[in-house]
Amino acid sequence: MKRVITILLAAALMLSMAACGGDSGNTDTPGGGAPSSTPTQKESTATLDVPEEPEIQELALGEMATTENVEFTLDNAQLTLAICNDWGADNYFEAVEVDSAASYKAPIGHTYIAITFTINNLDRVGFTYDGFYEADFMSVEYNGETYITETRYGMQCSNGGAWEQMIKGKTTYWLDVGEIKTIVCYLDIPVEVENFTDTFKFKVLLPKLAETAQFTYVINP
Repeated sequence: MKRVITILLAAALMLSMAACGGDSGNTDTPGGGAPSSTPTQKESTATLDVPEEPEIQELALGEMATTENVEFTLDNAQLTLAICNDWGADNYFEAVEVDSAASYKAPIGHTYIAITFTINNLDRVGFTYDGFYEADFMSVEYNGETYITETRYGMQCSNGGAWEQMIKGKTTYWLDVGEIKTIVCYLDIPVEVENFTDTFKFKVLLPKLAETAQFTYVINP
């Protein structure tokens, strides 16, 4: 009897062990591989800082452009086909009618722009405001095209004094500390304008600390 009970207990123990061995945990992983885990993605709240482009300030005729080094005022800008070249005339180097005798006339396919500007040196040292006929000091934009050309100077007046004729190769384009000059000149752009009352833009490059800054005047005749 005892032997039968012993055999029954042994059989029950073996069945219990077999049941425990068969239930090793359901991983729901095909092929018995490790359980997959998909990490939760966090939404990024960071934003990309895009630097803003510097605002281009547009000025009107008679307004002043200012940097740490200089003040510049465009007093006059006029499209024309002829410039007075009579040094004794009150309108020397200003716009005149194309049939005027004493005048420089623009060739076909060209237009002149009569310019008068005043410049004031705010720096602690003197400087050359235009070098020796640097081409990029002044430029003109007309009908979407920018024209960089030689500036042809006529006369200048320093600190309200007498007018002095400016001669290429002899005149020094120097501005002393605290000096204010008014200068009359003209530009020659290689385009025949459609109408002398058309709007155009005059651009000037001025010293700004160790760099330069460009200012734009919108001319509405």
